[in-house]
Amino acid sequence: MTVLKKEQSLYAIPEGVDPELLMKVLGNPEMAALRTSLAKTMFTITSIYINSTNYIVY
Repeated sequence: MTVLKKEQSLYAIPEGVDPELLMKVLGNPEMAALRTSLAKTMFTITSIYINSTNYIVY
């Protein structure tokens, strides 16, 4: 496992993954927007699923 330090953050990168290419992808503004959108969608779906027995949280 590779540990890469960038801007005071540590990232554990699994074997077989190119650390430099991964940092380029993660640093791309379009990819950042996609990750943010995906995270919001996953949070909403998870909230609805977890709270489906009681109530729905948006």
